Amino acid sequence: MNRIAKLVFFLMFIVLPVPVAHAVLTYVADMEVRVQDSISVSRIWVRPGLIRMSVSSGRVFSDVIADYGQGRAWALAPMAGKYQEFPVKVLSSQVPHFFDPALRIDKRGLPLREEIDGHMAVRYQVYIEQPGGRKYQGVLWEAEALPGYPLRWEDAEQKLVVNWRNAVLTEISEHIFIIPDYYTEQKGDVAGAPARSGCRERPPR
Repeated sequence: MNRIAKLVFFLMFIVLPVPVAHAVLTYVADMEVRVQDSISVSRIWVRPGLIRMSVSSGRVFSDVIADYGQGRAWALAPMAGKYQEFPVKVLSSQVPHFFDPALRIDKRGLPLREEIDGHMAVRYQVYIEQPGGRKYQGVLWEAEALPGYPLRWEDAEQKLVVNWRNAVLTEISEHIFIIPDYYTEQKGDVAGAPARSGCRERPPR
């Protein structure tokens, strides 16, 4: 075996370290909102700056994707293959947009450790300011194993309680945040929301 052949043979057994790409995990939970005697439940998927919500109801436009970075949202009608676009600011603000990176949360007092829905959580008294100026005051529980993610929110002034149940961080395809190509845009309002215009871009691929 000549020197070149020996060198090639030797290089075949050199294992170079290959960079490992870390998957972007998605926060998945069942969001239960109670306002006095009224209850609504939806499934949510969250990545930094993005959220998809699927409402458990008979509404045609049952899903919403919001991109806080773009300041835009899309209502989806999965059965009809249609969508509508509108500014994020017209979304309901009854509950703080906890997954908006621009949300300001001021935690006060000593944190308390409690168990919520099978998760060890940290309880805080908080003051919240949402982009646009709306303010909230209440009690927030965040999961110890899911730092920065809410498990429960109580707003005594509005007699409102939100629970995020079955919460996990998991790997899910990014396509859940993308409007399928076969969807067509429907003009007009969705479920009485304000007029929505000026939005033409879809969530980034």
